[in-house]
Amino acid sequence: MGPKAPAVPPPPPEAEGEYLKKDLDILYVKHSTLNPAMEEAAVNALREGLAKYNLERDIAGYVREVFDKTYGSFWQCIVGRNYGSYVSFEEHYIFFYLGRVAVVLYKMGIDEDEAIQNAEEEKNKDQNKDKKKKVRDDKSSLNSYRPVRNLRA
Repeated sequence: MGPKAPAVPPPPPEAEGEYLKKDLDILYVKHSTLNPAMEEAAVNALREGLAKYNLERDIAGYVREVFDKTYGSFWQCIVGRNYGSYVSFEEHYIFFYLGRVAVVLYKMGIDEDEAIQNAEEEKNKDQNKDKKKKVRDDKSSLNSYRPVRNLRA
């Protein structure tokens, strides 16, 4: 056997959070149920969080705080590079990459105002269904009415 090739030293480790600041001009939205204005707000909140903090949990906390203040409570946020997630959400969800950072942002529940509004909408729907059903029942009872013949004649 011949002489061994000199070992190549490994690259220096990235400082914690250093990868977060790379390639920030590349945006890829993988899945979203948010409207475009909310998507833009999510990206802007992430950019602001990246400018202020170096730890993923701090950035996620910042994004969540911005969305809680702007769009009501119950937002959840995951920021990082190597993670898996399986989440349940009602209607607000976005999964996107900004540079090398992956972000999942979703709303887990509804706040009191939304709950009241949803309850009122359901109540109105139920009342409309009851009215339609009553009208249908009245019509069907009219259709099923048949005069009785006199059989003695």
